[in-house]
Amino acid sequence: MTYATVTAQCLVGIVFAVSAVAKVRKRSAFAAFEQSVSLVTSNLGQRSPRALRTLALLTVAAEFCVPVLLPAPVTAPAGCLLAAALLMVFCAAIAGALRRDVEARCSCFGAAGAELGWRHVVRNGLLVVIAVIGATGPARDATRPVSGLAVALVVAAVGAGLFVRFDDLVDVMLAPSGAGRAEPDFDR
Repeated sequence: MTYATVTAQCLVGIVFAVSAVAKVRKRSAFAAFEQSVSLVTSNLGQRSPRALRTLALLTVAAEFCVPVLLPAPVTAPAGCLLAAALLMVFCAAIAGALRRDVEARCSCFGAAGAELGWRHVVRNGLLVVIAVIGATGPARDATRPVSGLAVALVVAAVGAGLFVRFDDLVDVMLAPSGAGRAEPDFDR
């Protein structure tokens, strides 16, 4: 197994673990996710609140399955493929909602997400590529040095942090020069 495969699997596992936990850590976070599901899937016609809750619960359950499958060499490719499949569904649902001018918030990592936009399709598309790298890499090799695996885990953790905070990073990068910056008060 290459370090790229290990890094990809760890990154995907961390992102999905954070996403799943963020949705269930508070009742309000899950309610916000349910509301997003309702808005994003509004083109499917009228659905009962029970059907929407079931869809939201199944989504979170599938998200929890990803990090559970990744540690075992036999199931790691399946975990990455599940992640890639979920992410492709998310891309399609978000793109469809954006084409219909649906205004919904991204509740991927909790209740306080940004308004859904093409940035979320890009983020999920990048994660699909990473998940495919994790799924298609060579089988695990016990001869890899622990130091290399530790570096791969650190890189995965940093990368996962960037994906989890993607909205904030995009906002900072797209903010007009000087916007949101306080002028220093040198008179104190």
